Amino acid sequence: MGWIRIGGRGQSHVLGVTLLFAIVIAVSVTVVVVGGQALEDRQQATSMEGASTSFQRLDADLAQVASGSQQQVSVPDLGDGTATVQGDRGRVRVNVSDGSNTCPVVNATLGRVVYESGDRTLAYQGGGVFERTAGTSESAVISAPPVQYKDSNGAPTLSLPIVLVNGSTTGDASFQRVGKAEQFPNGDCDIENPIPEDATIEVTVESEFYRAWETVIERQGIDADADDGEVNFSIEGGGSSGSSGLRSGLISTGSNEVNLRPQFKVDSYDSGNGTYENQSSGNATAFVDTDVTVSADATINGSLRSTGDVHLNDSAEVNGTIYHNGSFTNGSSTEFEDTVSPVPSTPSVENRDDTIDENVSDFTNANDNDDDPATNDTIERLKGNAGTDCENNECKLGPGDYYVRDFSIPSRGTLTLDPNGGDIEIAAPDGLELKANSTIEIVSDGQVTVYSAGDTRIKSRSNVTNADDDATRFRLWQRSNTTTKLKSQSTFVGVLHAGPTGQISMHSNQDGEIYGSVIGDVELAESGRPIHYDRALDDAGTIDDDDNSTADGVVYFHTSTTTVESQD
Repeated sequence: MGWIRIGGRGQSHVLGVTLLFAIVIAVSVTVVVVGGQALEDRQQATSMEGASTSFQRLDADLAQVASGSQQQVSVPDLGDGTATVQGDRGRVRVNVSDGSNTCPVVNATLGRVVYESGDRTLAYQGGGVFERTAGTSESAVISAPPVQYKDSNGAPTLSLPIVLVNGSTTGDASFQRVGKAEQFPNGDCDIENPIPEDATIEVTVESEFYRAWETVIERQGIDADADDGEVNFSIEGGGSSGSSGLRSGLISTGSNEVNLRPQFKVDSYDSGNGTYENQSSGNATAFVDTDVTVSADATINGSLRSTGDVHLNDSAEVNGTIYHNGSFTNGSSTEFEDTVSPVPSTPSVENRDDTIDENVSDFTNANDNDDDPATNDTIERLKGNAGTDCENNECKLGPGDYYVRDFSIPSRGTLTLDPNGGDIEIAAPDGLELKANSTIEIVSDGQVTVYSAGDTRIKSRSNVTNADDDATRFRLWQRSNTTTKLKSQSTFVGVLHAGPTGQISMHSNQDGEIYGSVIGDVELAESGRPIHYDRALDDAGTIDDDDNSTADGVVYFHTSTTTVESQD
């Protein structure tokens, strides 16, 4: 019995040690395999992040080559990866027709520059950068081609500049422009601008990234059909705007010359896809209803439309077409895609005076203030039914209609607005003031509208903001006889509408920016004041109060092709 007992212990010990080693080996193998895969995935993700940045730089460089401001550019460093030029991939066709004529305006191979890492592919094509994952038809827009469908005072205009890539190289490659042609209008087609009502513009893009192309087109408010590797859309001639056409980061409606100072910038993003910092800069249009000067190091990432003279100082940059009714002059080292004259006038901008006056009058007595507005006339005094909680220089306001005569946020104070999916509307008969280092923050979905009948001052280091850079959540409607000043280092997320005659001054700004849209008599646009147009405003009706409105038809059509060729 003892032998059996002792032998049993010895056997158990050996088995235990053997099992322990087996477990250690199995765990080690699992760690190596899983860890190796995680490392490989991380390396691939890092590689794609770097390549994406390089391709966006390539996009910007090729835009300069296309405009003629640079003669030659090279593919930026891709680390361990290489780019391949495929001049035989993709095709674009553009036809303009009426009842008796069909003009084949464009029928060309798009070409592309691609970078592959694992199952992911980046491509520069047609003037934009796209990404696609193998095994799926889905693709995403990294940097949009400069397709623009904009309304201008009832004259919808389609602009379709196309970059064609020729060549077949792998690895280090450089590009130079070998041709540029205005395809429409060009005198070869019996159909001319303005496009007649019985004419139709038809566009087809064949591409592995056709879903991303569909996104580009639909972002412009154009219905597109995408299937089986191609996207198609058509627009009929004539038509007029379904809204006031306010689709821009900057709409200046004053009569005095506008000077866009150094480091001033206009571009776009879509808050529906995240914050501005988490996506690539997109195109936007700056409208100026007078003469405009674009100073050195000022940038418009898109088109500029001016009803007067346009002058570009040395090193000014407009990454799109310049439309003007007056003269055009430019200094050295300027960048722009093309110039077109004449141009339809800037969008029709109507004042909000009647709406502001009505709400100020109505909210005087019919409101969600707790008591008599004569005594509850400041944010701090709104109690009880107003849902306001004020403590230590901080106040919170929930959904409702409010009358606030002295709408002033004290220095270092914070007003938190929580519409909670509903609306907050505030009548401010004496205007709005954010003192230095103060904040208005919108913390939930819904919409906040301030009806301001007096001057507004947003002082240094003050902010009107929300965590998502969602400009659809806040509207500041200024009476057209008021003045609005945005001081240095102040950030504004929303729509500032003082048009057409309300004066807006935007002072030098090193740290703060504008996310949304600015509309009015912009008398000062100093250095370092970027305006990022939120394309989510297109569908929200936030600017012009016309939900989901889009332009119908096209009056002016412009398309060009620029061919760049790769060299080893």
